[in-house]
Amino acid sequence: RTRSVPQFTSATVASREGPFPEFEYTRARLESTDFTAGVRYSPVEDLTLRASYGTGFLPPGLNRIASVTSVFDFPAFYYSDPQRGGPTGPGIGAEGTFSVIGDGSPFLQPEESTSASVGFIAKPRVLPGFRISVDFTRIRKSNEIRSINAQFILDNERLFPARIVRDGTPLTSEEIAAGYTAGRVMTIDATPVNIAEAEVTAVDGRFDYEIEGEQLGSLRLYATATKMLRFSRRIQPDSPMIDEVGYFSSPIEWRGNAGVLWKC
Repeated sequence: RTRSVPQFTSATVASREGPFPEFEYTRARLESTDFTAGVRYSPVEDLTLRASYGTGFLPPGLNRIASVTSVFDFPAFYYSDPQRGGPTGPGIGAEGTFSVIGDGSPFLQPEESTSASVGFIAKPRVLPGFRISVDFTRIRKSNEIRSINAQFILDNERLFPARIVRDGTPLTSEEIAAGYTAGRVMTIDATPVNIAEAEVTAVDGRFDYEIEGEQLGSLRLYATATKMLRFSRRIQPDSPMIDEVGYFSSPIEWRGNAGVLWKC
């Protein structure tokens, strides 16, 4: 259960002791049952096989719960309407006051995920102190929360028909002659939605080698590495999955570190 006021809600009070105003809270209630199952098997002393599968969920953050309605008119705010001339048309606001609902939504569902991994651990008896492990992991996330701006909704009204409220007055002969196909926009619902999905596939490796010495102490060598095979995301329901590995602000293809520790 969560509750929140809209983002950036504030009030001026006389002192730290109050009096404090009453804020209007938006409440959300979500529930989910998730699990993780794993198995380990050692066919021989030197080798351990392991695998796991789990589900998870992430509820919307507090700043994603409450919505705010903002009222605009030209020239304070400007959007082009494809059904009323597009970029060369008068634009929303030039035709009168309109509202944009934004910030958050109490109807958001949690982001959900499934993860699966398989791997092995090897500790050969012929090489005491040596350990190496390799794991393959795949994570799939659905219902990812995405913010959508008002212009995108206008440009893709067929995908979001319930998010635009228009004036129901019949079109005039002048509007029909100008090529208009719908009445002017009154309200745009630009609150976040659960529409995106993502998939991550990676291989992780690690090795440790500790050498014990009687006079010089112990020496430990270690290294870890991750190979990002796939980091794909679908932004809209009808858009393709795009692999973002190696692109700006996305995971790089390789990362890792290595080191030496000497204890004497």
